[in-house]
Amino acid sequence: MGRRGHPPEFRRKVLDLLEAGCKVTDLAHDLQVSSQTIYTWRPQDRVTSTDVVYESIFA
Repeated sequence: MGRRGHPPEFRRKVLDLLEAGCKVTDLAHDLQVSSQTIYTWRPQDRVTSTDVVYESIFA
């Protein structure tokens, strides 16, 4: 059986909490997610956010 990962809503909530000032280590411990996973989500979110902005400007 393959990995299922975390739902996009969960990832978004974690990233929102980071932007609000929570620490990666605290979130990782409280939500039982590795800190490395959260660090991986951050640049992925930046790419997605940039794509959305780019599409809204040049669409």
